[in-house]
Amino acid sequence: MSALLEFECRPPVGGYDVVAIDLVRTRAAGAGLDIDYMVNAWGMHVLARWQSVDKTPRAIELLRPRSERTRHFDLFQPGQSAFLEFAQTPFTADGVKALADRYGPLRTRLTKVRCLDAYLGHDINYWYLQIMELRKAVDLWDKTKMTGDFDKIIRVFERPLVAPFERDREVGTGMSVLLKKDPLGTSARLCIRPTHLRDALWIQLALAIDGSESLRTCVECKKWFTIKAGEGRSDKKYCSDACRMRTYRKGKTYRKGKGKR
Repeated sequence: MSALLEFECRPPVGGYDVVAIDLVRTRAAGAGLDIDYMVNAWGMHVLARWQSVDKTPRAIELLRPRSERTRHFDLFQPGQSAFLEFAQTPFTADGVKALADRYGPLRTRLTKVRCLDAYLGHDINYWYLQIMELRKAVDLWDKTKMTGDFDKIIRVFERPLVAPFERDREVGTGMSVLLKKDPLGTSARLCIRPTHLRDALWIQLALAIDGSESLRTCVECKKWFTIKAGEGRSDKKYCSDACRMRTYRKGKTYRKGKGKR
């Protein structure tokens, strides 16, 4: 019997606002509403991290929830391929905001104490870094269709997922392992819960590579999509009916133009 996997996404009701803070101007003018909010939410220690490599203050973009209320859903519910949506998100604040509005912060506050996890989960630059890492991993998986060599993608999963500014912390794929009552029987089942959304996305990718899904590239929009084993056509070329119809209309327009000559 396979283990249960679950991760509760908690995006805020109403989504997020993108807050841009220029620390140089803020320090010159005195703390404003935005910086007060960030300090109250995540603590004064975040100020030390708002610096560039040469230790000068830098501008930062953060996600600010519009509500303290959240809606909940399980990332591992059937049909979810959030890791692909994540890997193909553009490196823009709007792109990150759209993901966060759907899935919540990348890292969650594990205790009521102000902590680094809450801050990093809302730092847009941190999202960019994690999008890039996951995109590289999916690209390696895509290349195995041609080479059949899984060594490189296996090595990606062997190393810890450490950001440059986390060198003092051992940050890998975190999870808790517990027993949970089987909803379909009277026994207990092994249940694995990733610690953060970031960890859940990497586990989702690992499950897909494990053989339950095959990776394809849509011939129309060039985006990746997956086909679950035993479900759908094995020769599927389009990620959606919209892309299939778009190609059909292009071909129809081309044939019409050819006939007028």
